[in-house]
Amino acid sequence: MKLSDYMAAGLPIAASDVGDIGDMLRRAAIGRVSAAQPQALADAVLALLGDAAERERLGRRARQVAEAQFAWPLIGARTERFYEALMSHVPFVA
Repeated sequence: MKLSDYMAAGLPIAASDVGDIGDMLRRAAIGRVSAAQPQALADAVLALLGDAAERERLGRRARQVAEAQFAWPLIGARTERFYEALMSHVPFVA
């Protein structure tokens, strides 16, 4: 399962601050970002487990972000525009 699936399920995310995931979580306000150490990630998960109101708030926000950014009609439209642009620059060969 990938991150967008968890978001669409309305789950808050706890992740290590590795790559772009930490930045995305902070920008979208959908979870907790921890240092890239096992104990720090465990602490972030435990903090979410211990705060039902925060889990609810972050999960609701995660679902809103997923619906706004990853819904199939949006992805399909972006993909269609991408291929139309690509095909406009490439001669068609049958």
